[in-house]
Order: sequence, then C-alpha cells, then structure tokens
Amino acid sequence: MLRVLDDPAALARAAADDLLAGVRAAAAAGRVFSAALSGGTTPRALFALLADPAGPYRAALPWDALSVFWGDERFVPPDDPESNYRAAYQGLLSRVPLPPERVHRIPADLPDPEDAARRYEATLWAGLGPAVLRWHRPFSRGRSTVAPPRRLPDGRRRPWHSRPQPR
Repeated sequence: MLRVLDDPAALARAAADDLLAGVRAAAAAGRVFSAALSGGTTPRALFALLADPAGPYRAALPWDALSVFWGDERFVPPDDPESNYRAAYQGLLSRVPLPPERVHRIPADLPDPEDAARRYEATLWAGLGPAVLRWHRPFSRGRSTVAPPRRLPDGRRRPWHSRPQPR
C-alpha cells in the first residue's frame, strides 16, 4: 500500500506509529519484531520521536520485543561520523532501553570487507531465518549476498548494499 504524506514530520509520525503497532503485535504474540534501520538524514526525525522521553513512543514501545538490523552501512568504524550505526546510536539506541543483544550492526570495522559481508549475512540468517529471507531472491545461502563496499574515485567507500543475484 502506498501512502502519500504531507511532509517529513508526517512521515516520521507514520513510521513511528507503524513500528509501534508492529512491535506491540509481535510482543502480544510472544515474538520479536525485526526492523532495518537506514542511514542519512531521513530517519533522524523518526529516531527523535522514538527516543523522546516526553513523547508517546518511548514509554509505549515494548523495546525487548524489537531487534534492529541495518539495510546499509559505510565501511567505517562504528564511531566514525560517516557511520550509519553511529547516527542510529546517537539519535536512538543510546537513548532507549533496547537490549544490546537486539542490536545487529554491520561489522564495518573489520579489516576485510568480504569477511565483514559474510559475517553480516550469517547474522541476518541467524536473526531473521530462512522463513523471512527465502522470499527475497537476492538472499541465497552458499554465496555472499551482502556486497562489501568498493572504493569511490575520491578514496571514500560507497555504502554497503544487497547484491542482486542471478535467478
């Protein structure tokens, strides 16, 4: 279903409402809700809403029924200003009672990008399982599906992404 919202603030509220509903439903069923976080400036308003102690979400969300993963990351240490994990940590994770074992960051601080990609793929399979990942064609056991970043001409690394797999 496609929803058109008026502005970025409305988008953040709708995302927070959807996350709250999903996590509550999972908790009521004795399950854990998995969410993929992204980088950039777009999720900052969502993080602020969720972490605001005076707002409606921080106290209402059953944090122990939520696991977070990342959809993309730069190949930098987690405390680097370019790190999507760092942005999520500063804006959300350090300000809410989410259990640390429910935070599954991409190990972009490892020296070998291929090794980091393999490890995160294993994390995704262990955390989400084949029932979730099987439907998504890019995920295929036996070959790396999390593409390590490559160097850009200016020396920076481009973000991580899922590598399309042949059918």
